[in-house]
Amino acid sequence: MASLDPDHLYNVLFVGDSHVGKTSFLYRLHADTFNPHLTATVGRSPPAPLQHGSRFALRLWDSAGQER
Repeated sequence: MASLDPDHLYNVLFVGDSHVGKTSFLYRLHADTFNPHLTATVGRSPPAPLQHGSRFALRLWDSAGQER
């Protein structure tokens, strides 16, 4: 059985003003649904297949939109 561990791990930080939809966008990427009652979250997606049999994982970080 092949390992499900990713070959590469990428950290992606979503930044932007408050209440512009960063969390909704990440939720849509992960669950393919829209939830109008989301609270701020930090999420990540499972590894996804790439060409040539390599795998990668994205760790998606959601900021609060109040950073300066």
